Amino acid sequence: MAEQPPALQLLDDRGELAAADDAERSLEHFIAHKSGLAADAANFAVVSIMGPQSSGKSTLMNQLFGTPFAVMDSAQGRSQTTKGAWLSTSANNTLVLDLQGTDSIESGDGGKTFERQSSLLALALCDVVIVNVWSNDLGRADASNMSLLRTVFEVHLQLFGGAAAKRGAPPKTTLLFLIRDHIAEQTPLEKLEEMVHRDVASVWAAADKPEGFDGGVESVFAIQIAGLPHFVFQRAAFDDAAAALRRRFERGAAETLLPPPAADAVPLDGLGAYVRQLWSAIRAEEDLDLPTHKQALATHRCAQIADGLLRDARAALEPHRKAVEKTTIPLPSLLWCHAIAEECIRGYAAATKRYDKGRAAARRAELRGQLRAEAAPLVRANNALHVDAKTAEFEAALEAAVPADRVMPRFRLAVAAMAAEAESSLTSEVRESIGELPKLLDDDETSGRHSPAADDGDGDGGGGELRALCDGAGAELRARVAAARDGALASQRALLLDAAKGAARDALTKALDTTLTKLPPTTWADVARARDAEGEEATVRARFAEEIDGLAAEGSEAARAALAASLVPPLRRHAVEVVREGVGREVHSLRHRLGRTFDRAFRYDEGGLPRAWAPDDDVKGAWAKAKKAALTQLHLFGEAAAAEACGGDAPLAAALAAELKEAVDDEAAAAFESAKAAQAATAAAARLPTWVYVVLPILGANEAIAILSSSFARSLLVLAAIVVAAAELNAPGTPMRYARQAWEQINAAAAAR
Repeated sequence: MAEQPPALQLLDDRGELAAADDAERSLEHFIAHKSGLAADAANFAVVSIMGPQSSGKSTLMNQLFGTPFAVMDSAQGRSQTTKGAWLSTSANNTLVLDLQGTDSIESGDGGKTFERQSSLLALALCDVVIVNVWSNDLGRADASNMSLLRTVFEVHLQLFGGAAAKRGAPPKTTLLFLIRDHIAEQTPLEKLEEMVHRDVASVWAAADKPEGFDGGVESVFAIQIAGLPHFVFQRAAFDDAAAALRRRFERGAAETLLPPPAADAVPLDGLGAYVRQLWSAIRAEEDLDLPTHKQALATHRCAQIADGLLRDARAALEPHRKAVEKTTIPLPSLLWCHAIAEECIRGYAAATKRYDKGRAAARRAELRGQLRAEAAPLVRANNALHVDAKTAEFEAALEAAVPADRVMPRFRLAVAAMAAEAESSLTSEVRESIGELPKLLDDDETSGRHSPAADDGDGDGGGGELRALCDGAGAELRARVAAARDGALASQRALLLDAAKGAARDALTKALDTTLTKLPPTTWADVARARDAEGEEATVRARFAEEIDGLAAEGSEAARAALAASLVPPLRRHAVEVVREGVGREVHSLRHRLGRTFDRAFRYDEGGLPRAWAPDDDVKGAWAKAKKAALTQLHLFGEAAAAEACGGDAPLAAALAAELKEAVDDEAAAAFESAKAAQAATAAAARLPTWVYVVLPILGANEAIAILSSSFARSLLVLAAIVVAAAELNAPGTPMRYARQAWEQINAAAAAR
């Protein structure tokens, strides 16, 4: 014999429902651990029985469904056996509810209230309500349960009539009138069925109905009638009829009593909370709106399911979160994150598929948002690692490609290609790492995206948060690449400016050397013109056209012009500095220059030979001309144009100019005195007395003959004459050169002899 299923006292004799955390008496615990039904069992049915006390209800349920409900011991007399409401299960996914009998002396006046309340609960829960009727009581008002039937009708209309009915056709509850102790030989079952239908119509007409409700009994109930032989005197026939009736409580049977599963049926795992909610409202005598209660149940259960799955997902993600926090190397894949999130969403979809779709979809959207909140830091951290790696790669490639000491040709194009490669590589790696995670968690019905893990409800608006994180990684890389590029660009532009300054210095130095060497009257105009030419945009673009094109930000003519224009101010300042330095060097050596200018004009003739001042030479005129030439140069460096050419700073200070003029005066005065002395000596040598010319040949004839007869003596004589002449002419270098040549000739003559 098969083992009997357990039974649970759902309501005690005081009408109290066991608390949800009562491990022994709660409906939740019974369904989960004792009923033998899976928590996600689909298409389960609830069958209840009502009728007078001691009418064999529990016995019948035990016979039909194999339940263990307590039955009355007839030998001990007739008394109340079932108190409150008891629940058990059958083998065909059926929950069996045995209600306390009506019309009981033991129940007292409060029994009527409980009868109505328990009937209301049974009708709210059950697919089939069995009305237990004795065949001999048909036609009687109370004994045949017609008064109870009126209660059933009214509470059913309370549940599904009125405002509830306006939402759509209410589900039909099957009312099975089970005629007990039927003797077919005495009264055919068809006659009894007519009596039942007549009585039902009469009770329905008398029942209070909601305002505006005008439907017949068949609009809310499916009336079924069956008969059972006498339990004691026709036991074999009773067993056969009970077996046949039992088969009608199976879905798919030819004459099944179970209605088709309702689309909004309460799932088995939410039945405990639903019963608790209903019973609380019933006892508080609140109006029952079953759709509203089912929605509230859906909200409650969907939240419970989502919270539990989210806890599991968080626990599964925690080790990975710690690993991501510790690593410095980007993870190539976050497939584990996708798997955890998908398992959570699929689990939610499976657990809530029988709850109100709107409420389930709303909580699913919230669950996706919570999973996004869990996944986002992981995605963000891993994306940051990818960005760091790509930035380092770009910076290394940039450093290797861009020379540090010269301007790189086609800089802009080369760097743009490297940046595009880095961003493309990052996008590919980031998308590969997160895989289908955005599709799973960023579900958006408006964009047509929908996760395969979603159930048949409406899509969730996910907002694309994870996709935005991926886009943000690209934006972050672009910002870093731009910073690195700008740094390299700044360095390259600095090199370009240095090159431009170098070219300007070379060109301007050459022009300065030419101009300042000659010192023409237009010296400072020429210097200013050369200075300004080096600070013109056209000059820069002509010299560095290719470099400017490569370093222009956008490669457009406007960008090239802007870059060239940006070089002009520093080049102008540099040109002024070069001029100031060149002129400063000239001023530093100006004393020597003035001395050379005076000497060239006074001490040397036009052929560059030293002057020999003859008695009739104009020493003063030459002296005045030479001094004027020197002072002219001195005054040139003190002109206002010189200050303008040097950027506003006078190259020659007034004190230095006065000092140099004094030096020129002193040197010129000394030179004049020396020249006058030399001229006087020359004139004196040219005026010897006449007797000297007479005596000299006479007295020195013999010596002259001896000297002239010796080549060595003649050479010495010539050498002495040269030295004396040089001394008189104040040109010590020349006699030394002539003396050396004469000495070489003397040695050659001696060697020949």
